[in-house]
Amino acid sequence: MTAAALVAGNTVIMKTGGQTPVIAAQLMEIFRSVGLPPGVLFLSAGLEKKSANTWCVIRGTNVIAFTGSLAVGLHINEAAAKLGEGQGGIKKILLNWEAKCDHCG
Repeated sequence: MTAAALVAGNTVIMKTGGQTPVIAAQLMEIFRSVGLPPGVLFLSAGLEKKSANTWCVIRGTNVIAFTGSLAVGLHINEAAAKLGEGQGGIKKILLNWEAKCDHCG
């Protein structure tokens, strides 16, 4: 999702999961090595719900693409639907959560 958003000309905040900070840092280095302009790609390693709250209230955020837990995805869905001061419309969200079932473990 990060690469697609960058190719489409968007500024991106890439939030690492709790198990993936090293991989995310390496991905950041790969993106930087291709010459992205400063201020286009950021890495966030905050707590999931706290980070989600931040993304949802930033007035300039128009789209949130999230892959992670169902609980945080539902939280983003609810928070992004609330209109903040000066916000022109509801933020668009793409949610892809990690499904867990009784048979999958």
